[in-house]
Amino acid sequence: PTAFFTALLLWLLIRFGETRRQHDLPLIAFVAGLGLTHHGSLAFVVLPAALYVLWLQPDVLRNGRLLVRCGVTFGLALLVLLYFPIRGAVDAPLNPGGLTTLDGFLNHVLARGFRGDVLAFTGRQALQDRFAVLVNILTIQFGWPLLLLAAIGLLSPLLRSPISDLQSPTSKQNWLLLTLLFVLVAGAAITYRAPQTVEYLMPAYVALVVLIGLGADQAARLVRSPGLQAVVLSAALTVGLANIWQIAPSHHQLSRQADTRAVVQPILRDAPANAIILSNWHWATPLWYLQTVEGLRPDVEIQYIAPAGAEPYPETWRRRLTEVLDGRPVLVTNRYQTYAGLPARLVPLHDAFLVTTAPVQVPANASPLDTDFENTVILRAYTLSASSVEPGDDLTVRLWWEPQIDAQHDYSVFVHLVDAGGRPIGQADVRYPAGRLTRGTLIEDAYTLSILPTVPPGDYQVIAGFYFTPPEGGFQRLTTARGDSVRLGTVTLAPRYSPPVTHHPLEMPFTNGPTLVGVDYDTSRSDSTRVYLHWRGAPGGPWSAILSRAGQAVGTGAVPTVPAGTYVTTAIDVPPGVQDLTLAVEAPDGERRPGLSAWRLPLLGPHVRLPRIKPGERYLVFGGEMALTGANWKVDGREAVVELEWIGLKPLLRDYTVSVQLLGESGWRAQDDGTPALGAIPTLKWIRGTRVVDRHRMELPEGATGPADIQLSVYDAFTQAPLSVLDDRFQRAGQGVAAVIGRLD
Repeated sequence: PTAFFTALLLWLLIRFGETRRQHDLPLIAFVAGLGLTHHGSLAFVVLPAALYVLWLQPDVLRNGRLLVRCGVTFGLALLVLLYFPIRGAVDAPLNPGGLTTLDGFLNHVLARGFRGDVLAFTGRQALQDRFAVLVNILTIQFGWPLLLLAAIGLLSPLLRSPISDLQSPTSKQNWLLLTLLFVLVAGAAITYRAPQTVEYLMPAYVALVVLIGLGADQAARLVRSPGLQAVVLSAALTVGLANIWQIAPSHHQLSRQADTRAVVQPILRDAPANAIILSNWHWATPLWYLQTVEGLRPDVEIQYIAPAGAEPYPETWRRRLTEVLDGRPVLVTNRYQTYAGLPARLVPLHDAFLVTTAPVQVPANASPLDTDFENTVILRAYTLSASSVEPGDDLTVRLWWEPQIDAQHDYSVFVHLVDAGGRPIGQADVRYPAGRLTRGTLIEDAYTLSILPTVPPGDYQVIAGFYFTPPEGGFQRLTTARGDSVRLGTVTLAPRYSPPVTHHPLEMPFTNGPTLVGVDYDTSRSDSTRVYLHWRGAPGGPWSAILSRAGQAVGTGAVPTVPAGTYVTTAIDVPPGVQDLTLAVEAPDGERRPGLSAWRLPLLGPHVRLPRIKPGERYLVFGGEMALTGANWKVDGREAVVELEWIGLKPLLRDYTVSVQLLGESGWRAQDDGTPALGAIPTLKWIRGTRVVDRHRMELPEGATGPADIQLSVYDAFTQAPLSVLDDRFQRAGQGVAAVIGRLD
């Protein structure tokens, strides 16, 4: 509706500029009023609209009868707002309360609770950062070619004559209307503190679309031939269609998603009788819908936890949770560190948490085991979150186990995903201090196995066991009657049917072999450069990939056989700083297959040149959701600035927080956690290929000296669950959820 009202107003205004019919003004006033009832941000559209009318016909202010008619139609449109007190009087569903009083009505309509967020970013540095975010958003929405056409349209009054012709669609008045609308809306959006910046810019998008059309028309007029003019206009249209073609798969995928129902319906369905669900706004609305419209679980009370002014949101959650703990069963959708110390524990219930003081019990849906490990531990039961996963996914294993002795030293639990040869391709090890291990106390915990993007499809086994570190060092596994681990189940790693998102897309087939569809480089570690090769499978194989520099091999890796038309990623580590890499593909018989040209002719030879590695280039995948593609940092006075570059690997369905920590060698710390792009581009708005620049500023503490490691992590804003770092090099270094990506000197 925001874009619709903006477009309708622009059309009515430009038509008024052409006809100068004053009897159109009451209609314009009515549409402006309706737009304001939809959303108050359209005031930044109404203001330039009023200035446009006054510039064209300043004598309007002397026409009292016309002003009254405009005021009446504008007021009639505002009558829509009477819906709020009328529905509030009958206590309609979702009634926030207070709508039947004048003060409460004005609070709701004028959004007074958000006054502190207006003009929140007005300092010089903040405006510079927010302007960079604006550019990032516009490139996501339009891309540079269309923005170039918009710039030409913006300059059209200087390029086309006569600019004083008021009947021209590119007159000074129309240009001022579009320019002022864009500037006001963009200025209001980037200085407002809210994660809806992308949506608040919608009126500006409409103005840009008109400017793009004007720019395409102006570009076509730069050539005299009508045929060439048609080519220029067709090229502009093709750019727009190419944008649609690029984003269409993501939106098609999203159209087939039922993620919201899949999350909230099980929570509401399986909540205990007469429970209270404390929810964030993201899940509260669909929960209310299921209850109010579909009649699901009317016995459950759903409470939305609204921000409480200056009180930190995690503290608000703890306070509200404490208020309801002593009565009915309680579920929460958000998990915070502030819950520590409460006389209760959180038990996962689908995508929420049941707050309970009851002792741990094995749930009915768990698979029983009752496997004894040397009369020291009994593994009672387990659950697997899935039986089939894809590369980049996480597999969650829940275990229920019970110590049979009062432990004298620490014990560790291991959960491994192993291939047919018993080699671990994913693992989670957790140490439990002896003080936590009491005879007969049932322990429940979750272990996350991260499936690396480089793992080929197939069947894998999940195993679990226990070990401890003896005084002489090393480790010693506890054994059962059948060995030193227990098999929990088989997990199938499914083939990947969509091509990976890559910095360097390619289409490079090899004769009777796989096709290289992309390459990425990760220079995050100083000891090596990792080369990711993305392949489309073909019959035959397995093949060997050989990376060379100046004719000397610097790295090799296997390219597994995958079904034709599916995709697989391989990783090869090469010495740091190498450039001018070439790739050869070797068949099982040792023959090197030549690369094929665009016409599938063997013209490239057996050694194919790869794109150059850019300084600081990265490809560090977090949870199969997003990848870090660049990172820069500097110290500016008493402030450290870390700028990250991200790319979305698929349409994201969760709201993630990016955490940057500085860990000083001398013990000092600084940290900044937030929604990407200064809160303006939440991950919920990312699709496949979305590129986001994410700047973090941290004030250095007093006395901070010496170098510091830059540690990066990403976690779910609601559940605090971290995304795994899908790189075995970082995992081996103990950085499976928080990666050290550089050093600040």
